[in-house]
Amino acid sequence: MKNKPLILLLAIVVLPALACAEFIVVNNSPNQATVLVTLPDGVSGSRPIDAYGSSSVWFALSGGTYIVEVLPNEGYRAMLLGVRERTSNLLSAVSFTPEELARYKRELETLQQQIDQIGEGNTICKGTIDAESEKTITVTISFDTQTGHWLCQ
Repeated sequence: MKNKPLILLLAIVVLPALACAEFIVVNNSPNQATVLVTLPDGVSGSRPIDAYGSSSVWFALSGGTYIVEVLPNEGYRAMLLGVRERTSNLLSAVSFTPEELARYKRELETLQQQIDQIGEGNTICKGTIDAESEKTITVTISFDTQTGHWLCQ
């Protein structure tokens, strides 16, 4: 039987591929996003996804819980640079009048609130993959300009 090696190769390569699920993250926003995907089989990694309909594909070899986290990107970086600039401006003043001191105190409180919001900015989506019956799972992310946060479904 000359085809035995070919049949064995097909069994090793094709059969596991039939049991896996395609996992797609689609970006429907005008902003690039970086996503961290953790699949049920322990595979984890981050990738940037360009704007408007761009996607990234992973393959899940087993069923279970998946996690998609949208990581801070340009908006996060711009906010940090703004915080740094504003803090530098506050610290560069040589002397303070009582009015300036009160204004700087309010400004520092505002900066602290913004820093606190940075930690709350990540969007995390969780779901379950049934690798036996689901062959394609699609998670769509989009940016809500009103709240400044990413959404996923």
